[in-house]
Amino acid sequence: MGLDMYANSVKKGTELEGDFGFSLEGTDAVEIKYWRKFNNLHGWMEELYQNKGGDDEFNCVNLKLTLEDLERLKLEASELKPTMGFFFGSQNPMEPEDVEDVVSFCNEAIKEIEEGNTIVYSAWY
Repeated sequence: MGLDMYANSVKKGTELEGDFGFSLEGTDAVEIKYWRKFNNLHGWMEELYQNKGGDDEFNCVNLKLTLEDLERLKLEASELKPTMGFFFGSQNPMEPEDVEDVVSFCNEAIKEIEEGNTIVYSAWY
């Protein structure tokens, strides 16, 4: 058990209703990134979810990421703070390789969006 986190690319032309809470079932979603117990990133995503109006527990929720979200994440990558949670792993500050991983993901996700695809983040714990 633990915090498992996914980023998927959904091919252009697929309608996803709203910023969150939609299902990827029946779509041609392709996993582009997987993280395990990266609670620093999950905390940032949970805050984004709340800023977009989410008020339920942020577990098994699909969250659409926009170009603006990803650009902001790139800028804030070195400042992500540890997030407490059951099975979330260690509470360590970001290491340089963690920052590089986040920036690399953002760059890949931005390319997907530029091709007309939609990026969706979800986590399960």
